Amino acid sequence: MNGPGYDRLGVIGIVAMLVHATGAPAFSAACSNEPERAIEWGDRAVQLSPFDRHIYCAHIGRGVGYFGLGRYEEAANAGRNAIRANPGFSVGYTVLVAALAALGRLPEARATAAQLLALRPGFKSNLVTRGVAVPEALATPFTAALQAAGLP
Repeated sequence: MNGPGYDRLGVIGIVAMLVHATGAPAFSAACSNEPERAIEWGDRAVQLSPFDRHIYCAHIGRGVGYFGLGRYEEAANAGRNAIRANPGFSVGYTVLVAALAALGRLPEARATAAQLLALRPGFKSNLVTRGVAVPEALATPFTAALQAAGLP
């Protein structure tokens, strides 16, 4: 392979750039009420580099996208993958809690909510979607699901 920057970055660097270019926008698309695009970009990032250190962003984007489409089991799986990829990042837990609550699996949602609160003791469910300006059509059911699981 030849081309600008190839010698400096190498294949691994190029793949990492592609993952960053698709994984982070997956989350942005999900929060901008573009769930299909979020899932597409997140899937692309996971396919390109499933073990990238920032792949949790792609999983979170996919999870929020699936949640927005009412595909809660897939949202829960994406939340689990986000937590596996970065157990110290609380947003993956919020995706999993909301999806489990929406599925009516409240004992499991509450157990995950307890893990979230242990990680972020000052967590407030009504602030989750405000910080990234999530549209009301997604913010209301997402926040309601978090509160159904017992989160403050």
